[in-house]
Amino acid sequence: MLDLFIHICSFLGVPINWDKTSKFPVQSLIFLGLLIDAFQQKIFCPPDKLHRALSQIETMLNMSHIRVATLSSLLGILNFITKAATNARCFSRRLYDAISSKPQSEVIKFTKELEYDLRIWANFLQNHSGETIIPPSIYFTPPFLELSADASFIGFACIFQRKYCQGKWNKQFLLTGSPSITVLEIYALAVGF
Repeated sequence: MLDLFIHICSFLGVPINWDKTSKFPVQSLIFLGLLIDAFQQKIFCPPDKLHRALSQIETMLNMSHIRVATLSSLLGILNFITKAATNARCFSRRLYDAISSKPQSEVIKFTKELEYDLRIWANFLQNHSGETIIPPSIYFTPPFLELSADASFIGFACIFQRKYCQGKWNKQFLLTGSPSITVLEIYALAVGF
């Protein structure tokens, strides 16, 4: 199979990096910069990326103002790290908000919120190995459970095991307590289940 792929690439003129190509089956390989280990069922971020991000964060924590381009560069590295450590993604929201729709040359004030989020990142990078377990849902999805629901301020619909229901909200229900869309979504799931 690999020989056929190599032949097709050669025919089409697609270059192959032989240093990164394995001619035999392997249990771990680097793909898109991440180490994927099939035996341990884990994805690892390279340590040099973790150290680089931590070094940049420690430098930024001593600043009172920061260029958008500098913070944007750090966010690029942190975004890469979250490919392997997905649970860290939530610590970037305010950092992205601080630079959104601002030119790269602009200088922004280093607020307490930004400092707090970067300190959380620093703590995370110092105490986390940049790895994540490949969740079972990627390689096994049980066929016996199918539950889906959606809601709006007009009505709801849900599907459970190929059976469905839908309906409109009672206006009195919407007026009493003015529920959030999250509550309406959960209610639609409860009706479906």
